[in-house]
Amino acid sequence: MAKIRILVSLTTNDNDYQIEQAQSAEQAASKLGVTAEIIYANNDAINQSTQILRAIQAEPADRPNAIVFEPVGGTALPQVARAAAAADIGWAVLNRDANYIEDLRKTATAAIFAISSDHMEIGRIQGRQFAVMLPRGGTVLYIQGPSENSAAKERTLGGTAQRSRSRTLAEAAVHRLRWPAEYRAGLGAQRAAGCDRFCSSQCRPSHRNVCASDSAEEASSGARAYGA
Repeated sequence: MAKIRILVSLTTNDNDYQIEQAQSAEQAASKLGVTAEIIYANNDAINQSTQILRAIQAEPADRPNAIVFEPVGGTALPQVARAAAAADIGWAVLNRDANYIEDLRKTATAAIFAISSDHMEIGRIQGRQFAVMLPRGGTVLYIQGPSENSAAKERTLGGTAQRSRSRTLAEAAVHRLRWPAEYRAGLGAQRAAGCDRFCSSQCRPSHRNVCASDSAEEASSGARAYGA
């Protein structure tokens, strides 16, 4: 019997979180006796779509049995998902809303699902942390990830909702940046905005190294930075 093959498509190979995901996938594959092929989209949604479609449209013997991917762009590639389902290839979406899942399951024979953290609750946790860090009130500079990313938007919504219930925070200025290349630009915006001793970053685990190094720089200049 041929070994089960799983294609794992991740956003980029230049940050810790994605590398750890790849390592975890390989370890799980080894434990389960299946093959995991890791590919990276280089933060390019079109490239990711093309890579996955190429695998789906390969000769049947060369196709993966399932595809696990974390979307780069604002969608979870619904057309590509339908192509995978039509080819009887399993489909798993990581850390993204995929509102086509329920409909696709009605006709698909392979497994179709999505798995994600509760990003709204993560945002609420950040909001509560703001209140603890600024018990006497102040201004928070909130650096959000890409505006097309549902995880980033949900964290902002959660943090804003929590802030509205707190009497300590006077203002939250939101700056939307791409991960992680524009993060440092956000630290410059913190200085320009005159944020009160505190800079909040909506850093994902994949960008903690960038956040940590720049937060240390801010701390040395007298500002306080916080990466979530």
